[in-house]
Amino acid sequence: MLASHYKGQLPDHYFIEPKIDGVRVHIFANAKKGEVEFLSRNMNEFKSLNYLKPAVLSLIANTIGDIILDGEVVAGTVQQTIASVFSENRGLVAKIYLFDVIKPDITLLERRMWMQNHLLFNNDIQLIPVFNKNGNVDETYKEARSLGYEGIVIKDTLSEYECGERSDAWQKLKPSKDVDLMVVGWKEGKVAETIGALQVVFNGKRCWVGSGFTEPQRRSLWEIRDELIGWIVEVQYQEITKAGAMRHPTFVRIRLD
Repeated sequence: MLASHYKGQLPDHYFIEPKIDGVRVHIFANAKKGEVEFLSRNMNEFKSLNYLKPAVLSLIANTIGDIILDGEVVAGTVQQTIASVFSENRGLVAKIYLFDVIKPDITLLERRMWMQNHLLFNNDIQLIPVFNKNGNVDETYKEARSLGYEGIVIKDTLSEYECGERSDAWQKLKPSKDVDLMVVGWKEGKVAETIGALQVVFNGKRCWVGSGFTEPQRRSLWEIRDELIGWIVEVQYQEITKAGAMRHPTFVRIRLD
């Protein structure tokens, strides 16, 4: 389940979590069988986290059957985390913050209560906190940023888990910047005859922007793909990396003004 960007509209029932700046991890485990596997969203194995298998087995000691936990792993800065987690670095020291368990047909509030009642959290694996300044998004965001978090995630407590889907039931709010960039290329998406990403020029370098498009946009842009060269698009990004690239570039809109 993936979060969409905050649009200013709140669910009827919600809580707010801090947004951890790390790498998403899914933990597949079975206490009785002694099995633990750490996978990315794309189902790639994180072998660097295997040293945490005993901590996971201790965490789920009171559970029965297969279980899938959803969380974020942190090992220093986000750049350090990415470099470490995707390697087989045996010296990795990481912490996992859990925010969900994949259980169909029950609400987020029920899933969180299940984790609180059945999981034995420890120093290596913790439940992400919930904090809420009387439901005030702006105040909560400021508090989260002051505590060093990347931002906040507003979650509909009555929502069910949507595997692999980007949903308005989770809405993230984090700092971002906007820039207008020229399109110099495009590539086809995983779905035939749709735009997968646009190539733009940022700080004199070519880079790809593949996030932020709706499926109708991907189809309609494909129809005019050759005309896109030279057009200006608005792109939102979080920060500039040490290499001078945009971090998390996201398509916003085509600038026709």
